[in-house]
Amino acid sequence: MAVLHLISSIEGLASCATRAAAQDVIVLMHDACYAITENSGWHRLASHAAARGLTASPHDIDFDRLVELTAEHQPVVTWR
Repeated sequence: MAVLHLISSIEGLASCATRAAAQDVIVLMHDACYAITENSGWHRLASHAAARGLTASPHDIDFDRLVELTAEHQPVVTWR
């Protein structure tokens, strides 16, 4: 099963990038929201992005989708 990576900072993203597999799912939260790119394939928590004044992205997800992802993936790893 693919791993769900919850990333809270740019530093956490850098650490995760060296360990995540291609099939893993990455969700950017808190200050990691700044790292989203159009071609990244990552998800971003919409409310955290909005709180930082970032424009909406097709990669944005809400808390309900985050809960679904946590139920669909194991393990769930948090990167700070």
